[in-house]
Amino acid sequence: QAVSETLGRRYPNAPINEAVFDVRVQLPESVDVDQVRGIGQHEAGYPTSEEIFRIQSQVVIGPAQLASDTQRAPNGVLRRSSDGLQVFQARLDGFTFSRLRPYQEWATFSTEAFRLWRLYRSVALPTSVLRIALRYINQIDVSIEPGQLLDLSVYLRTYPEISPLLPQTIDGYFSNVQLMLREAGPKLQLIQTVMISSPNILGLILDIDVFWEEALGATNEEIQTVLGERFDLLRDYKNAVFEACITAETRKLFE
Repeated sequence: QAVSETLGRRYPNAPINEAVFDVRVQLPESVDVDQVRGIGQHEAGYPTSEEIFRIQSQVVIGPAQLASDTQRAPNGVLRRSSDGLQVFQARLDGFTFSRLRPYQEWATFSTEAFRLWRLYRSVALPTSVLRIALRYINQIDVSIEPGQLLDLSVYLRTYPEISPLLPQTIDGYFSNVQLMLREAGPKLQLIQTVMISSPNILGLILDIDVFWEEALGATNEEIQTVLGERFDLLRDYKNAVFEACITAETRKLFE
């Protein structure tokens, strides 16, 4: 089935385990970690918090010794919703919002992400946005019988091709492919692997990370419009990648 025919389709049982909205930024030197850790402290619906640390390691090689030094420095805060399904991070290097299964819809997800981003921006005062990303981690559960060999081509259009001179039984695999989706535009990191969900269920992991690396000034209010347009575009690319990677047989699993 052509990808163009399936774009925009909403699946009643979408296989999304986690959706991630991420913005990497440059903050002014005057903003310290205490200010960042205070973001969302009184935000309704996010009562649980954890401190985030940045780990830095240094290895020094000398003529007589090998020395290493690891330091842990505060980097921000993670706040979790009452039901544990939504999480946002406010850090010195950026902002991240995550929604766990069950995922609702883009309008609901993006509205909350941008609401919290505006809260972060009003306190952290970023001078520039360095990178934006949408990441959707999908788990496609396939029923298998004990001892059954799974033909990946039935469910996926992107999968490892094994030489016919080698055994064709795949116990597991991990694939990491990076592509440029558009010149001087969004890029893709596509990660695939498998996991055993239960004795009779095999989970095909389709991890789609679409991102845009370009410095944008963040002090002007127009940045909100620019980010809105770019995240909408990333969402379109994410949907196109997902549809391009699955088969008509797989789509039946979500209906």
